[in-house]
Formats: sequence, structure tokens, C-alpha cells
Amino acid sequence: APIRGSTDHVPFQYKLGIPSTYPEFRPAPPLFEAPSYHTAYDSVTMATNFTDPPCSSDGSVLPLHRLLVRLHFHLALSFSSARRLPIHPVRKATTLKEAWDVLVSEAQQRYPDLEEHYGIKLEYVTKRIDDFLNASRNFENFVGNLHGSDMRCFHIYNDILGRLSKQFISNVDAKSPRHVLVDTAYTQSHAASYFPRIRTLLHQLELGEDRDVRTMLKSLKVELSALVTAFNAASTLLRGGLFGSLDAYHAHLCY
Repeated sequence: APIRGSTDHVPFQYKLGIPSTYPEFRPAPPLFEAPSYHTAYDSVTMATNFTDPPCSSDGSVLPLHRLLVRLHFHLALSFSSARRLPIHPVRKATTLKEAWDVLVSEAQQRYPDLEEHYGIKLEYVTKRIDDFLNASRNFENFVGNLHGSDMRCFHIYNDILGRLSKQFISNVDAKSPRHVLVDTAYTQSHAASYFPRIRTLLHQLELGEDRDVRTMLKSLKVELSALVTAFNAASTLLRGGLFGSLDAYHAHLCY
């Protein structure tokens, strides 16, 4: 299954000739209802040839690189042997809501005039996170209620789960694509690591001089807009995307 992507067809199908997991691939029975996409041996071959290639000069592998490869390899094994990908949007949405609520509470204490004086409305993001949480719950309930012949169609919901993280990648206010929820340069406690740009900009606003306020406010509004867009996209995806509902998504793709 994919690492940082929605399909694994590049290493498995194009490189190794092993059928991929993307929804368009539909094997004939009895493989159609097989619980795994490819065997552990296939995953080993992929890791050996593509994830963990040895050094071209002496064939050695760096210790840190080997640790990272072992992590990715265990993830690949877990993903490839699961009928449904072990990605749980409700858990993530709940964590994000808790982190955002703490951020909003702290912001209201430190900047009580943030909305009235500066026109910054954090509740726009709050509503989108609540909507994302509701969409996550509906998705989990829908997939959890699949039974009988419908269980052969887990792959179309795995595709949604695999594409979920991509909804939070943005080109807004950046030279290259970036994640709007986390930043490798902003590492604090788990919950406090989310929404790093918002936290940084609010802190700069508190310390900034008058001549910098306008620039900071503009950046803050741009970042809030990026979050709203990301959560809207994630919620739409969990509801079936352009199909408008999971019922329609299921009816068109599960056959």
C-alpha cells in the first residue's frame, strides 16, 4: 500500500509487474475478494530494490537510513495485509479539533480584540474542523456498515483514505508545496505541533511593531484561508467527492 500517496502502482505494478491497488484494477475471482493486495514477499522485494537501495560505491547502508527503511517497511507490511487501510479519520479529526480549540482559547485570552480590532475570525476554521469531524464520523459509519458482497469494494474507500492527507498540502504563500497542519521546523508537544504557522503568526503579532502589523495580519488571513480550503476539500472527499454522497460513490464504483 502507499507511503505518502494514494496508490502503490509505481513500485509494484510498473517496476515489479505486481497488480496495484488503485480502483481501476479489478482482478478476477477468487483474487477479487482477497484480503491483501500483494504478499509479504512482494513487499520485501519492493523494499530491497526501491526503498532501501545500497550505496552505489561500497554497497553499505547508513544506520539512520536503515532505521527509516525498517519503519517504512513495517508500514508497508501493515498496509498491504489489511483489507481496509489502517487510517482512521475520526481519530485525526478529533485530535485536530482538540488542538484547535486550545489554540483558539489561548488566542482569545492573549488577543481579546483580535476579531473586533483586526478582523481576524478564527471561528471560520472552527466550523470547517467541526464539518471535517462530522464527515469523518459519517465515513467511518458507512464503511463500518458494509457487509456481504459490498465488502469486496473496500478498495474504493481505501483510495479515499489514501488521498486524505493530500488535501492538506498547499501551494499558498510558499515557494513549494507544504503541509498546512504541521511543519518539521516547529516541533513541540504532539497537540501543540499542529497549525504551526497560525501559532507563529499570532506570537509575532503579539511581539510585532506597528509597522509590521499589516503584513502579519495579511499572512494570518492567508493562512486561515488555506486551512479553510484544506478542511473543505478533506470533508468533500470523505463525502464521496464529486459524486456528492457516499451512497452515490458506492453505486457508481462498487460493481
